[in-house]
Amino acid sequence: MAFKVSAAAAKVGRTPPAGLTPESVVRLLTAYDLVKRERHVIDFEDVLLYTVGLIAEHRQVADAVRGQYHHLVVDEYQDVSPLQQA
Repeated sequence: MAFKVSAAAAKVGRTPPAGLTPESVVRLLTAYDLVKRERHVIDFEDVLLYTVGLIAEHRQVADAVRGQYHHLVVDEYQDVSPLQQA
């Protein structure tokens, strides 16, 4: 897993913050996901993932969202992630 993280980060020109290795980032994110599951909570990224999943998998939901929202205004678009774009 850490190798995949290293390769993906290198591909987009990113490096971990000083003092962190790709392996430590993987451990940190794994622990973070475990704590979320144990506490039965979600974060903003999860909200986006679930929303994209609902829209992609349920035509009725997609139609309702697309019928209600015709345009969105996004500030700081250069900071939008692929998940946010979806």
